[in-house]
Amino acid sequence: MVTWQKQSTEIRTRYTVEYITSKEDWQKVCDGKHPAPWELYQTKVYDSLDDALTFFLVRLFDEKTFDVKLFEQKGILYATLQSPVSL
Repeated sequence: MVTWQKQSTEIRTRYTVEYITSKEDWQKVCDGKHPAPWELYQTKVYDSLDDALTFFLVRLFDEKTFDVKLFEQKGILYATLQSPVSL
């Protein structure tokens, strides 16, 4: 999904769904017994908000899901790069 576009620059939006379906992993997160709890989450990345929301809602209402989060990330991509000037 392109949300804004300029001649040689465009901003892209990426959506990440993070979720936990393992009871053991969720217990580790709740107990604070894992040094890096974010490593216990499974992730799916989407360029489409529709696809991301669909997956997020499926996970949200699935009784096997203990936690689910949806993140939005915007980034700038350059279509053309300038060559360095040599003297």
